[in-house]
Amino acid sequence: MNFIEGIQYKLISKMGFKYYDEDKYLIQECLKHVTKKNPKVLDVGCGTGHHSLLFEKYGADVTAFDYDENVIEKAKEKKIKINSNVNFLIADGRYPEKYFTDKYDIIFMAGFSIFGIDLNKAVMKKYLNMLAKGGILVLVHNSNLTG
Repeated sequence: MNFIEGIQYKLISKMGFKYYDEDKYLIQECLKHVTKKNPKVLDVGCGTGHHSLLFEKYGADVTAFDYDENVIEKAKEKKIKINSNVNFLIADGRYPEKYFTDKYDIIFMAGFSIFGIDLNKAVMKKYLNMLAKGGILVLVHNSNLTG
C-alpha cells in the first residue's frame, strides 16, 4: 500500500466508524417510536444488510430485500457469520404486493428514491398500506449507505 492509499484507508476507516455510530443512533431512534417489544421491520433496498442487521441487533424481527442478487448474497454471507435470523430476499421494490402480505411496524428505506416522482408516489402508497396500526415509514434521503 502506498502513502496515498494508506491515507485513504485511514480516512475511510474513520468515516465508517462515524457512520456506523450514526446508523446505530438512527435505528435506535426508529425503534423508540414503536411500542411493540419485537417490532416487524421491512428494510426496502437493503443492500448488503447493514441496517437490517442493526435492526435485528436491537430486537426487531426483520425482513429485508433488494433487487440486486449480488448484494443479497453478500447480506446472506454476513448473516451466516453472525448467526442472524434476518430474512433476506430478492424482490422488486416497485411491486411489494407481489412479495409481501404482512403488516410492518417499521418500513425502512435508505436511499430507495431511485424512480421518478410520479412512480414514487404510487409506490409509497403501497408501502403506507403495508404499515401496521401505529407503524412508521422511515425514509433516509442521501444516506451514506454504509455496509
